[in-house]
Amino acid sequence: MWRFNQVIKKYKLPIIICLAIWIVAIAAFMQDGTEETLKGYTIEREGYEGKDRVYSIDARVGDLTFENIEVNVEKRRYSTSELHELFLACHDLIKDFLSIDSGSGYVSEDLSFESALPQSPLSWEWVSLDESIITSEGVIKTPKESYAQVVCIASYGEWSESCSFEFLIKPNEDIKRRYVKESVEELIRQRQEDTSENESFELPGQIDDVEIHYTEKESKDAFKYLLIAVIACIVVFVAFFYDSKNEVKNRKSEILYEYPVVIQKLVMYISAGMTVRNAWSRICEGRYRNATDKSSKGSLGIYEEMIITENEIKTGVSESIAYEHFGERINDNTIIRFTTLLSQNIRKGSTSLSQLLSEESQRAFELRMNNARKKGEEAGTKLLLPMALLLIVVTVMIMIPAFWNL
Repeated sequence: MWRFNQVIKKYKLPIIICLAIWIVAIAAFMQDGTEETLKGYTIEREGYEGKDRVYSIDARVGDLTFENIEVNVEKRRYSTSELHELFLACHDLIKDFLSIDSGSGYVSEDLSFESALPQSPLSWEWVSLDESIITSEGVIKTPKESYAQVVCIASYGEWSESCSFEFLIKPNEDIKRRYVKESVEELIRQRQEDTSENESFELPGQIDDVEIHYTEKESKDAFKYLLIAVIACIVVFVAFFYDSKNEVKNRKSEILYEYPVVIQKLVMYISAGMTVRNAWSRICEGRYRNATDKSSKGSLGIYEEMIITENEIKTGVSESIAYEHFGERINDNTIIRFTTLLSQNIRKGSTSLSQLLSEESQRAFELRMNNARKKGEEAGTKLLLPMALLLIVVTVMIMIPAFWNL
């Protein structure tokens, strides 16, 4: 019983929803199948805005019973007088739409006859008596001030009634420009048809006694070149950015690779009784002599930064500050920790500097081994794509002869 109550509590909401759905469905089913006696043998029609309905009724004539007689009951229709009243109301709306008897008294742009009237049961058809002035769709075709006549035909079933309107048209500048453009295009089209058998044709020289001057439109290729130039500049800057970023990354990797050797030399010189300053100078001098040797290859790497630090010290910069600048230029946590040890030794003094540097040297060599292992893994990953391509080539070389021999 407890388990049953837990299930009811958990699924209470979906059970209630399902019960409500079934109650509504059963009520609709019973309502749909309920027989209803037609009182006075009359059926109510839907209103003007309603829709036609189909009734299924049973009829009994004496002892005979007829079932499922379909009766199509149309919605209520307007009477002729009601239709005429609607027509007169729409007539006044059309006059306002065409600016007849209004303050402006003219139309200056294309008309949308469909928007002239609100929704009504009447169907409307517009007919222009002169298509050269305005079309039946409301498009003005003349650049001159003119009077236009349109006929409006309203219909409803078999009933119809019409009326005509005359109104003034004063085309705006946009319509005048459109008329001139369409006229020029029509003249060119007609000239082409008339001279289709000739080797060339002459463009029309004037329209409505006004001369026409032509100029060939410039090719849009120039804009393409500009676009290509912009894209190329973006690509160059992006490539330069990534190249600079990779260069900085490679330089930092090279410095970290040489760092364990440098710190080991520094420990050796300090253990031999040299000061940090003299040991630093000795390392820079030795690497500088190797760099000037023509048989020496490769970049200076970390030694270049050490030489810069050596020059700073020679120009009067404090030794501790010069070491801090060394770490800031390389911008690596390992190097910054190393320079911090040197700076603290100079400022506060320390008898265990050699031991601290030895521990740092051990950590540096471990870091170098980890980086080498990581580069080896990256190299193996980069070889996957060439190996896959070689596999595809070998597969194709094997499969093609096999298919030829089938």
